[in-house]
Amino acid sequence: MFRDDEFELNYDTPSLDIYRINENGDPVILHVKPQDIVATLAFRYSSNHLPLVTFVIDGIKIDVMFDTGALGDLVLTPDARGVLVKAGRLRPSGNSFVIEGLTYQAIVLTAEVPSVITGKSNALKAGYSFLQHYRSVWNFNKQTITLLK
Repeated sequence: MFRDDEFELNYDTPSLDIYRINENGDPVILHVKPQDIVATLAFRYSSNHLPLVTFVIDGIKIDVMFDTGALGDLVLTPDARGVLVKAGRLRPSGNSFVIEGLTYQAIVLTAEVPSVITGKSNALKAGYSFLQHYRSVWNFNKQTITLLK
């Protein structure tokens, strides 16, 4: 639906602003202030066609799938969960869990998830629990998600 547009999602307001893009995939109207950019994530597509990025935390790779229609959850192998809990990188906080020290190209991000599940691989479904901390600009033409303050 947004292949020929760029959109900015803001859970605080809540709002979804849509911007036309030109033939190069750049917005026709500049709407992002460079000083507001936290990170620009270059994504590939998952098997179910959702944006997928790899984050790292203490040497552990976590495949992060972005899904605006989900709350979010974290799946970790038993070994990875043990390492992150021991290092204080994964801790309970009320009815959710906080993940500290996620990095993408040396940019440190913090995430929150409602549940942590033990599984065979390390994966984070980044939904509302993650995206509520940022305004996010989605450009499917350039395959980027830009996180804004």
